[in-house]
Amino acid sequence: MAGDDVVVGDLDGYVHWLRLSDGAFAARMRAGHDAIRATPVAADGIVLVQNVDGGLTAFRAK
Repeated sequence: MAGDDVVVGDLDGYVHWLRLSDGAFAARMRAGHDAIRATPVAADGIVLVQNVDGGLTAFRAK
């Protein structure tokens, strides 16, 4: 979870933010071309995701 959103990664390397209030998509960003299988970690306004090859991507909410 990141603020009022749930954050999930998919097998195509996309990270999706879903609103807790209604389940609607709030945002979608690509972290790379490899699958994201690890649970995203959110702390201090930053979301970290890791893909299957070990690549790490950080997102900051605006």
